[in-house]
Amino acid sequence: SRCSCAYLVSIISTILVVTIPFLMCNSSAIGGVWLKHDSYTEKPNVEFSHKIMIELQSISPNNETLSEIFFSTVGSWSALRSGSSRAADVRFRHIDDDLDGIMDQFTLSVMVPLFEQERIQSIKVIINTKSYILYKILRSCSNMN
Repeated sequence: SRCSCAYLVSIISTILVVTIPFLMCNSSAIGGVWLKHDSYTEKPNVEFSHKIMIELQSISPNNETLSEIFFSTVGSWSALRSGSSRAADVRFRHIDDDLDGIMDQFTLSVMVPLFEQERIQSIKVIINTKSYILYKILRSCSNMN
C-alpha cells in the first residue's frame, strides 16, 4: 500500500539516489566531477645557438648619406656583406634565477666599434635559438612509443 513505511523508505531512497550524486557533481565545495576550467603553464627551456646577425644604419653628421654596418657570428652570412662587415665584441650569459636547471633568461651584449662621426639611426637584430622544449609534452610523447 502507498501509506506503508516500506513504500515511504523506497520513495526517499529513490530521491536520495538521484539527487545526492547530482548535487555532488555540481557542488563547488567538493570541486565537482566535470572540469569547467583548467590551465597549464610550463617554463620552456630555450637555448641560444650563438648565431646572431646585426645590421646598423648610420647617418653622416650632415644628414646626407646612410651607410650600413653589418656583423654576424655566422661566416657565410658575413661573407655576403663583406664590404660593410665589422668585428664586434659579443658577450652572452645564461641566467637561472630559481636554480632548477632551466634557463630563465639570457643576456646578450654586443659592442660594435664606430667611427668618430658615425651616428646610429636604426638597429636590426636577429637572434637564433637552438631549441624550444616543453618537458611535459616531451614526456607524454615519449610514453606513446
